[in-house]
Amino acid sequence: MNPRVTTTVIGVLTTIMGVVALTYPELVMHHVLGFAVDPAYPANFVRGEVRAAYGGIFTVIGIYTVLAAMDPAT
Repeated sequence: MNPRVTTTVIGVLTTIMGVVALTYPELVMHHVLGFAVDPAYPANFVRGEVRAAYGGIFTVIGIYTVLAAMDPAT
């Protein structure tokens, strides 16, 4: 497999995982990360942090990886 295809596959998988974390933060917290909501903080705050850290950032990283694979710097 050539490096461009490998990079594209990794970028697509990262983007998919980021979108899943954006849409279903509870699922990601419990089944992927093993986190629970701390009783000292509101549940919506914790879900928002999971969306930002594991949803938004990973979605953007995945998109940039796919774009870099399509047109690499030479």
